[in-house]
Amino acid sequence: MKTEKILFKRTGENVGTIDPVAAYVAGMVDLDEKRHYCMSWDFDMPVLSKVYEVRDVQMPDWMDPQFWVTHSITLKYTWGLGADKEWSEEITRGLMRLEGVVRLIAIKLLRTKTFRSAFRKAMLERLIDWCRDSHGYHSPWTANMIRAMSNQHICLEYKRLSDSLYHSRW
Repeated sequence: MKTEKILFKRTGENVGTIDPVAAYVAGMVDLDEKRHYCMSWDFDMPVLSKVYEVRDVQMPDWMDPQFWVTHSITLKYTWGLGADKEWSEEITRGLMRLEGVVRLIAIKLLRTKTFRSAFRKAMLERLIDWCRDSHGYHSPWTANMIRAMSNQHICLEYKRLSDSLYHSRW
């Protein structure tokens, strides 16, 4: 793991709306620039706040800071759903291509140490093979395989986790 300095900019009308811009290089912007923002979406009191902010961001050694900036939201959800930042580049990029509850199913399979079912072990092997070379498919599994691996509990877990990640800050 490495730590990089990333430049964030307040982009919306509310003080809490802040997005990553680029890897920070000293002097690239005036860090003391200030602007008036609304306190929050439901509280329009004007507050004076800095436009730019530099934060330390931890990322895997293989990851370029610009890649993190470009894919920060996808990475936030991937890691927030339980993926390990130490996983290989090919596994992380593969997980980033999956969407919704399918990503959570993949992460749970990758975190499983022993399998009681040959089916689930075969699904893990299929996932790893797909991450290495997707063969042009958008998913490692068919719709029927996804239905067989999902249930109401995992769907509710995904809903809870994704709602929590949506409302969390960087």
